[in-house]
Amino acid sequence: MKTTAIHKRAAATLAIAALTTLATVPVLAQPALAESTQAAGRCTLTITQLRGDLYVIAENSCSPRLATDTLTTTRYMGADWPDPDDTMLYRNYPGNRDRFKVAGYRLDEDAATGDEIYTRNFFRRADGSSYEINSNEVHKEFLPLVG
Repeated sequence: MKTTAIHKRAAATLAIAALTTLATVPVLAQPALAESTQAAGRCTLTITQLRGDLYVIAENSCSPRLATDTLTTTRYMGADWPDPDDTMLYRNYPGNRDRFKVAGYRLDEDAATGDEIYTRNFFRRADGSSYEINSNEVHKEFLPLVG
């Protein structure tokens, strides 16, 4: 009789533990689920050579992960594989669509071959944390300033 009572108590304890676990898992999984269903965010870089001019129009358009996220810095990088990438220029608080005119030689990151430029975009969330989104790489030939 005692053995049966002990087994019933153990079974009841296990059942309560299982129900508690099942009730807790969805609550714990919600932040992870929200993080994974969050928009990935994206940045797209375009660089247009102006005809007969030493200048180019650079446009970096970003969609942050959340509308409340703020783009704080954009770094224009030269991809120098296998060497470390070079920072060509940077802009603070450029806005999600930053379009500006810049001398093409400022983007000449590699005298030996064509130039590969991309942006590293740093965002700050409303809670103070941050994240980074890299843009696509633009392949062009930017000539050095001669003279």
